[in-house]
Amino acid sequence: MDKKEEKSKAKKLKEKLLSNPKNSGLLMSEDEIAKADEFCEGYKEFLDIGKTEREACAEAIRLAEKSGFVPFDKKARYKAGDRVYVCNRGKAVILAVIGKKPVEEGVNLVAAHIDSPRIDLKQ
Repeated sequence: MDKKEEKSKAKKLKEKLLSNPKNSGLLMSEDEIAKADEFCEGYKEFLDIGKTEREACAEAIRLAEKSGFVPFDKKARYKAGDRVYVCNRGKAVILAVIGKKPVEEGVNLVAAHIDSPRIDLKQ
């Protein structure tokens, strides 16, 4: 086998075995990029306002209330679709949308932390 054939074989093997990640910006349509840019503007505003845990928490509550969330009252009775939140010492927020089924049948949970808000880009 000559050098040219070896290189060709090695190239084919490399293509087969190794990933070749591409920047999603190269794969997205102009409309998708515009939507992502629009989303990012709101996120950048949030980061500008919420530079600390307490500021981020206060802004999260403001946005939650704007979306129909109310402070949780342990004495209240809630029905499916109700939106409530709890603020823990001004440093953490828990948002909940009351479901149709009892908790014993499970819950859907999404969690995030706000101890160092920032944009963290990954491939």
